[in-house]
Amino acid sequence: MVSARSSSRRTMEPSTRGTRFDFSRRAGCSKPRIWRTATDWDCSEQVMGPPPNRRFGGVFLGLSFAAGMAPADLLRPLEGQREETLRIVEGLGPADLDRLDRQTGWSVRQLCAHLVSAELGEAFVIRRALDGELMHLTQEERDSFNDAQADGAGGWDAARIKSELTEAMDTLREVFQEMSEEDLDRPVRWPEWPARTIRSSIPYMVEHEDSHLDQIKEALKD
Repeated sequence: MVSARSSSRRTMEPSTRGTRFDFSRRAGCSKPRIWRTATDWDCSEQVMGPPPNRRFGGVFLGLSFAAGMAPADLLRPLEGQREETLRIVEGLGPADLDRLDRQTGWSVRQLCAHLVSAELGEAFVIRRALDGELMHLTQEERDSFNDAQADGAGGWDAARIKSELTEAMDTLREVFQEMSEEDLDRPVRWPEWPARTIRSSIPYMVEHEDSHLDQIKEALKD
C-alpha cells in the first residue's frame, strides 16, 4: 500500500509498537510501486479492475472466484509472497539489517517494518469498508506515518521482524475470514492505487511487497 520514499526522508520521532497498532485502528495506507514499467499496467485513475495474472511466490496472481472458495483464499498469492519474504528475513544478521537501499534511503530493517505497518493499514481500511465507511488518507499523512514507523523499528532483530510480519498477515487474514463473496466488491480508496474494490486491491498488496523485497535484495548485494 505504501512504498518507501525515493527522496530524502524527514527526521521523525521514533514511534512505538503501540503507536503502530493505534494507527491500524484509525487509518492506514501505503504507496506502492504498482508495476515495473508504465506499459505493464495502466495505473490511471480510470482503471477499475485488477492487473493481469502474474506469478508471485510460486503462485499465479489470479482473482477469479472458483466454486467453494472463501474470500480468504484470495490471499494465497500474498501468502506465497510473504513466504519468500520470510525466507530472506530468517537469514539476516544485525549488519544485514543495517544495509541501506539506495532508492529510498531506508535500511533493510526499516523496509521490513514498513511492510508490517502497511499490511496492518490495509487490514484496517478494508475492515472499515466492511463497516460501510470509505476512508481517505492524504499522501502527506501517509508519508508521515511511513517515516515514523520505519524509524521506530530500530531495535528489531530478524526474529522480531518475522514475528511482526506473521502477526500482520494473521490480522489481514482474520479480516478476510469475516467476509462474504459479496463483500469483496465493497468500495475502497487508496492514495495512489487505482483499485476501487477490496477484490481489485489484492494484486496491489502483492506487488507492494514484491517491490520492497526487490529493494531488500538489492541492499543486501551492496
